[in-house]
Amino acid sequence: MKKLTNLIVAFFLTFSSFAQTPGTFNYQAVIRDAAGGMLVNEEVTLTISILEGENSTLIYSEDWNVETNSFGLVNLEIGSKDSETFKSIRWMNGPYYLSLNVNGEFLGTSPLLSVPFAQLAQRVVEGGADDADADPTNEIELPAQDGNSGKYLTSDGTNPAWGTISFNSLTDIPFYLDKDVTDDFSGYYGDLLNKPITISPAQATAIKAHSDSLHIIDTKLTTDSTLLRGLIDQEIADRTADVNAEETARIGADANLTAKAKSDSTVFRNEIDTEKATRLAADLSINAKMNADSTLLRGMIHLEITDRTADVDAEEAARIAADAILAAKAKSDSTVFRNDIDAEEASRIAADL
Repeated sequence: MKKLTNLIVAFFLTFSSFAQTPGTFNYQAVIRDAAGGMLVNEEVTLTISILEGENSTLIYSEDWNVETNSFGLVNLEIGSKDSETFKSIRWMNGPYYLSLNVNGEFLGTSPLLSVPFAQLAQRVVEGGADDADADPTNEIELPAQDGNSGKYLTSDGTNPAWGTISFNSLTDIPFYLDKDVTDDFSGYYGDLLNKPITISPAQATAIKAHSDSLHIIDTKLTTDSTLLRGLIDQEIADRTADVNAEETARIGADANLTAKAKSDSTVFRNEIDTEKATRLAADLSINAKMNADSTLLRGMIHLEITDRTADVDAEEAARIAADAILAAKAKSDSTVFRNDIDAEEASRIAADL
């Protein structure tokens, strides 16, 4: 089913005659698809719901399975599915809204205007509505109902009246429909334009002969068409049989390929598992050898460090001893040099004196 995203409602809400079964009203809508085209002669499922108050409380709902006409129209009589529940609606508790779902898709709500007033008037007539006051001067006076079945309530702004609906009052009429009545054919031969002139018997005979020839040709065409249709049907049957045979062969080949692929996959997986086990054993062996080599290398490094530490300690002891000898020699040389200086200084003092 085409997706519905547009609904144009010719809002004909016509209250049914009060003399009949409890009030209902007629609902007419034009159903269109997403591109704006009318859904012509198609089955649609509609859910009509009446909601009460600003909180949109559901108080009545009914489902319809209908077929649109050649103009995409559907006509419903709302309230006829459950007349008792519909009759119990207290229209004075409004506002009321009409909710529409088409083929499971919510298309929105619209307020109910004149119909609730008509329903409320019906409840007043039946004594089933609450009258807020007893003043007869402020009541709604409906026009006479007899003979007005199928009409809708309208007003000129002051007085209510029953109105009628015509095709010309519809909205969204397809642009290609001809509404000009001045060029319509009356159905009379005399009103035809370009009428043929009176023909002679010879012309009538020739026309009849031509008509007979056309009939023979038409009969032959029908026969040839039947023969051709038989040949086409046979060709279709043969090709269908060939396609079915090819499809059966393809399915068999696919099954064989699937089985072979599964078998090959099992063999390949076994080889992979074997290779994986071999590589794992090799990795374990390498790790063990690396650990052994690491232990040996660590011992050699530790021994080298010990030897070098001993060498460094010996060199450090020798250096300290050499430093001590040098220090002692420097101290001895300093004492001798100082004694020489003191003697030289004493000699000079003596010479000076």
